[in-house]
Amino acid sequence: MSAILFARHFDFLVGAWKFSLLKCLRLSNHKW
Repeated sequence: MSAILFARHFDFLVGAWKFSLLKCLRLSNHKW
């Protein structure tokens, strides 16, 4: 059970990281 929760948490962290990365890329593109 803990393994499933850990997997969900890990997926959430990866998703948030990708979202923030895309946001930073968009901001940098707007600056250019």
